[in-house]
Amino acid sequence: MAWWHKICKYSLPSLSGYVQHNNIHHKRPKPPKIRSEFHCHPDLNAHPCDQNGNFLPHSTPPPPCDNTHNWAPFNNGPTFRFAELHFEKIQTSKADIDELLRILVEKNQLDQAGEPIFQNCDHLQATINAIEHGETSWTSFQVKYTGPITPNSPSWKWEPLIVHTCDSLNVVHNMIANVEYKNSFDYVPYEEYTGPNCQCWSNIMLGRWAFKKANMIAEDPITHGSMLVPIILGADKTTVSVATGNQEFHPLYLLIGNVYNEMRHAHPSRESAETDKFCLFKKMTTPKIVACPDGHFRRAIFELGPFVTDYPEQVFLAGIVQGWCPKCQAPPDELEQEGRPHSRAHTEVLVKSFNLGELWDAFSVIGDVIPFTDYFPHADIHKLITPDLLHQLIKGTFKDHLVKWVKEYVYATADSECEAKKIMDDIDQRIAIVPAFLGLRRFPEGRNFKQWTGNDSKALMKVFLPAIVGYAHNTPCLEAMDTALTCFHEYCVIFQAVRLAVEFGRRGMFNAPPQPAVIGDDDHDEDDDGQNDEEDDAMEAEGQRNDSIVTLPKRPAYVHKVCILANQLGQPMLPKLI
Repeated sequence: MAWWHKICKYSLPSLSGYVQHNNIHHKRPKPPKIRSEFHCHPDLNAHPCDQNGNFLPHSTPPPPCDNTHNWAPFNNGPTFRFAELHFEKIQTSKADIDELLRILVEKNQLDQAGEPIFQNCDHLQATINAIEHGETSWTSFQVKYTGPITPNSPSWKWEPLIVHTCDSLNVVHNMIANVEYKNSFDYVPYEEYTGPNCQCWSNIMLGRWAFKKANMIAEDPITHGSMLVPIILGADKTTVSVATGNQEFHPLYLLIGNVYNEMRHAHPSRESAETDKFCLFKKMTTPKIVACPDGHFRRAIFELGPFVTDYPEQVFLAGIVQGWCPKCQAPPDELEQEGRPHSRAHTEVLVKSFNLGELWDAFSVIGDVIPFTDYFPHADIHKLITPDLLHQLIKGTFKDHLVKWVKEYVYATADSECEAKKIMDDIDQRIAIVPAFLGLRRFPEGRNFKQWTGNDSKALMKVFLPAIVGYAHNTPCLEAMDTALTCFHEYCVIFQAVRLAVEFGRRGMFNAPPQPAVIGDDDHDEDDDGQNDEEDDAMEAEGQRNDSIVTLPKRPAYVHKVCILANQLGQPMLPKLI
């Protein structure tokens, strides 16, 4: 007997089917989907065109696909499938392949069917080795420093650098034309709103950056109807120590921003230095015809997008002194306050107005380093560099801060160094004896493995907190830390008033990266104070003042010793906690 469902308005053939339908679709009803409102860019709307760039009428179907396949270096499809079956899937031994090919040769001779698929296994392997790697060929060349060299010159001035590169423009064309991206490709920058003043961001083309760049490009009427193609770059130094003698590689990763996040995979270009291949993009202020995943042709405008890298590469790319912020002009000891942003135009004015020494000391700019984005019409490296999730959050926050802080805390609170080593050995043993369980990874040697990867840090996060119970935190300790943190935020203005922020920055409290500081003596004579003030004024007038040397005021209005402040606040653990 059929059962009628009042909500879905259709019948189900049996009672069990009715109950199963209710349990799946109506027992835990999902909230209705929020209807989004989309605002597409009106000018860069990716209108289809023909191969010559002429716009097509709306609703014009794409041209028929070319289904012909080039099987080279194989003679045909069956020959390729034979090699794929035995070499990759079955992994037949060489002797068995030779025996099978001899049988096929005898069969062809009896049937007078002509030449066999392969003569022998060596012929098959030679054909496989003749397959070209990808659709874009690779080239290699060497570069070497040609300036003056002294015996004390660094090694990179003596040794040649090998660069492996390919045609980046051809790589991007192949990505855009990949039919696998057909249902995961954004052609137009757009904005998604789920309510009044409620905007969503999930992909590059949904962000404000893409919309602003489209507005800038659309100022030229020639670009109307084109498709914006953001070029996402990434770089990270890699040291290979196995069988290479600790060689350093600097791979450069490239991807287009039109692809959805769930379809995005990095394609390394294995470059060990900056090359001039990207000069192919710098002249593309006018559209270029490309094939798209849906089969249509469109006019594409390439635009350099986010450059994902960690801090050492950020300052290198931006031409900023190590220890300074590549995004803003705030000094290293004042990073708790937002500084004026760096910009390409401002840097160009500074380079024209000051010499190299003044640029280094006063503005943290390396004047003889030109960012590669200066060769692109709309690119600004200071706006394009983006934090690296792996190095600055996973590796930086957890490995370089939390794990290191726990070790320092154990050594600071233990009765002796021997006792601290026993505690750290016990923590490693706790990590090592974690039982095998779904989603957990075992570390037989504890946390003492030589090279940390992102997966190592993420896996250790799951077992590290239980492993330090009783040593690095307990309920009274957490309560004391919470109370001290509350008091710190309440009274931190005291430290700023007496200019102790530099010392806290050295300890990693206010600023990062830390800078060394020299705190002035507690007791000052009036004559010494006057002499110091005159020297400081003279140095400041000559532009040679050393901001890392902090001199306390003659009569400080606040207590500037942490231990005295801890006693006044009733927090004896404050010096150790900070």
